[in-house]
Amino acid sequence: MSETRSHLDAQAQWAEPEEVSEEERMNNYISLLSATSWSETKPILSGIPDKFYLALAINDMPEIYRFKAVDLMNAWYAKAVKDVITMIQSNRSKYDPKCMRQKGATPAE
Repeated sequence: MSETRSHLDAQAQWAEPEEVSEEERMNNYISLLSATSWSETKPILSGIPDKFYLALAINDMPEIYRFKAVDLMNAWYAKAVKDVITMIQSNRSKYDPKCMRQKGATPAE
């Protein structure tokens, strides 16, 4: 029983990367954007092994699909993903894709 509990607790763990890979995020976003049905979306989400990037991908989806995606996860994994999404939404200035783009150099006036 405790072994199962430890395994489930491990599923709920996640780590924020030191730097978010915009390339990885965009690859996930483009893959999801190309899906035309929920049956195409599920395998794409299943192919994202990192909880943080999975949460980013789900966060970038329309809200109705976010709920559907999280509802299909086991409770422990869903809790970790919800925790990450909450952190992402609380720190929009850090995780909003518009804020992640590098600023271009501007000529001095």
